[in-house]
Amino acid sequence: MENMRGFPRLSLACEIEYSLNTSGTPENKETMMSKTRDISQGGICLITFSPLQIGDILNLRIRLKGFHKPFKALGKVVWTQTFEIGGQEGYDNGIEFIEIPEAQKGELKEFMQKMFSI
Repeated sequence: MENMRGFPRLSLACEIEYSLNTSGTPENKETMMSKTRDISQGGICLITFSPLQIGDILNLRIRLKGFHKPFKALGKVVWTQTFEIGGQEGYDNGIEFIEIPEAQKGELKEFMQKMFSI
């Protein structure tokens, strides 16, 4: 199978807050906490224990090591896969970044280059 990713992925467990963007605005009452399985300049693999739907739009706040404040982005669920751990069902969700504040795009690129050079 050919790798269709536009950016290299870094296996990295980061804390993340996410919420479903149902109204096109960043405000949402239900914010969930989780972790990433990996990250790239183009998106993340988000671990959840409740299913997300392909096409869901998420408000993301990712805590990257070295960032003073959470990295914010808007992401779209592009794939989802079920896994089981300790008898509990979980989900790996491929999230494509669809909107990142301009200043944070450069910070993310710099972070990724730094992590790949270690």
